[in-house]
Amino acid sequence: MRAVYQLDEPDPAQPADGPLRVTTASFYRFPPKGRFDAEGLYIDGGRAVVVAKYRDGREAELYAVPLAPPAPLLRPALPELIGKLPGFTEPATGADLAPDGRYLAVCSYAVARVYERATAGRWTLAGTVRYQADGIEAIAWDGRDLLLAGEGRGLYRIAEAAWRTGRP
Repeated sequence: MRAVYQLDEPDPAQPADGPLRVTTASFYRFPPKGRFDAEGLYIDGGRAVVVAKYRDGREAELYAVPLAPPAPLLRPALPELIGKLPGFTEPATGADLAPDGRYLAVCSYAVARVYERATAGRWTLAGTVRYQADGIEAIAWDGRDLLLAGEGRGLYRIAEAAWRTGRP
């Protein structure tokens, strides 16, 4: 069983005195069809979308977890498969949806791909960038540029022109 915890976004100008307070928790589980791993998650409307992390060459799959009303611990939600990411066959380690909802960025240890939202909830590949960085585990939008974060405290920027052309 897993959970998506929601909390109020902290104000970076006024750091909290203690731990951040969880406002809502929504529990979910996957059907018993083997192991499931996920490190990427983004919010799209009233649902969390989990990006499946596969190590066997399959394309990453997207699973929607409803957030409202939150699923309780004793009756966890069963995520709905809502699509795949074409060509993303590496283990996905992070994901972020652009603020306007038009682009989805997903990263792995050595590649980041940007997808554009198409019709009927499908995503089409808009750009790919390969890189040599240490243990990339997170990706985030900064305007139309991307920020990558590594386990070893490395922080890297990929300009929009680079992800669109595939050259870092």
